[in-house]
Amino acid sequence: MKDTLKLVILPLYRIENEYSFLPYSFLSNSKNTLNLEWLEANLSELDYKFDITSISIEGGEISLLSDIYFDLLFNLLKIYNKKISVLTDFVKFNRSLINNADIINVIYNFNHNLDIVNKNIKAAVATGKIINIQSIDIFLQDNFYEKITTLNRLKIKSWKIIPYQKTKLNNIENYNLKIYEEVLINYRKLKDQMQFSYLNDLELEGIIKTNNFPINVVYITPNNKFGLGKIDKNNCFYIEEYETINELEKNLKKYQNEQILICDKCKYKQDCLAERYFNPDLITSTDCNGHKQLLKIEKKGK
Repeated sequence: MKDTLKLVILPLYRIENEYSFLPYSFLSNSKNTLNLEWLEANLSELDYKFDITSISIEGGEISLLSDIYFDLLFNLLKIYNKKISVLTDFVKFNRSLINNADIINVIYNFNHNLDIVNKNIKAAVATGKIINIQSIDIFLQDNFYEKITTLNRLKIKSWKIIPYQKTKLNNIENYNLKIYEEVLINYRKLKDQMQFSYLNDLELEGIIKTNNFPINVVYITPNNKFGLGKIDKNNCFYIEEYETINELEKNLKKYQNEQILICDKCKYKQDCLAERYFNPDLITSTDCNGHKQLLKIEKKGK
């Protein structure tokens, strides 16, 4: 049986403007765009060696790519018969993106460009597309009712709060996982006010089964390379890149084995929420990107 992996394709790191806050846009100042001929040549081998369970197109602002690029990319990916999700800040309405994506995830910043983003979300909802919104926790620490009301008006399917991740280019001091966990708990108290699915709550309740142990997320970067998400000694996220699939496979096994050894005695590993390899030197009983503190609260509540 082939090992499984979740494939995240990052066609570019570029963003629309300095206010964009996409999760991978602060990894690099590179202006590169993923070469689709390289992708086509390597995807078949990747699919031969692994069971690709999901495909997501993320990165910088992907709507900056042309319709022609998107049509070619989606035609290539659809060969593998997987649902394809995308992540965009929706400042720009890209018709090819809307037409081709199975699931549209919108990174939603309550502090920026709301009028144009809301307009684009409503237009996409009108086409019958599934729209899920993701928000980074640092933007959600006040005006809880107001933010829920805003989302209710958009008629979205679901909302998920994702943790801010420090990088070398984007580093908020004094941030730790406890902030994320506190934000989730505050919004869980108001879930009855939500006219959409609150995915964090459903994950913790186990309705959506999330088991990321061992971690199996693989990136394809704009540099035409494979990668694995890592945390450095300063608690900054980066993608460790590899030239070949053989290098990727070797390091994937290496880091999974390390993770298994570190987490072997953790009773929450079958409910693990971690999606990137952590630095063992940074792991403590209260600081774990599998968010076992949240899982403890959930188990205790039951």
